Formats: sequence, C-alpha cells, structure tokens
Amino acid sequence: MCQVLMKLGEMINMADKTYVEEPCGYCAGAGEVEGETCIACKGKKTFMVTEPVVQCQFCKGRGYLMIGAPCRTCKGTGWMGVKKK
Repeated sequence: MCQVLMKLGEMINMADKTYVEEPCGYCAGAGEVEGETCIACKGKKTFMVTEPVVQCQFCKGRGYLMIGAPCRTCKGTGWMGVKKK
C-alpha cells in the first residue's frame, strides 16, 4: 500500500522506497531564479528524495558549482537519490 502525505518534508512510500519532499537547491525552493523559471525544478520548487536524505557532495546542496550553471552530478537539484519522473 502507498502512503502519501502532502506537506513539505513529510514522507511518501512507493514501491518499497521512502521519499521526502525537499526544496530545490538551485532556486532554494523559490521556483525561479532572477525572475526566470528555475531550470532545475521547472518551477515546482521541490523534489522527492529517497530516505535517508543526502545532499550532493559536489555542490554541497546548492545545486550549482558556478552561478548560472547547474551541478552536473545532481542536475541542479542539490540532492542525491532524486525520484525520477
């Protein structure tokens, strides 16, 4: 059985994996960067991340190494174990 909770940071269980909703690292959960839709989360502001939550070791959870270029390792999410859509 699947369990879905809608608040940020609460868990969702799907296919024997547990996910939590975490803010996008690239836009810091704003959904936009400098007035443009965030290229990492596409304006959704969050990502579902597998438990235990692990920040990207390369960008330290920021979603970028240089401003304007998403981290290639986490694809701008800031997290490892992001649920694929």
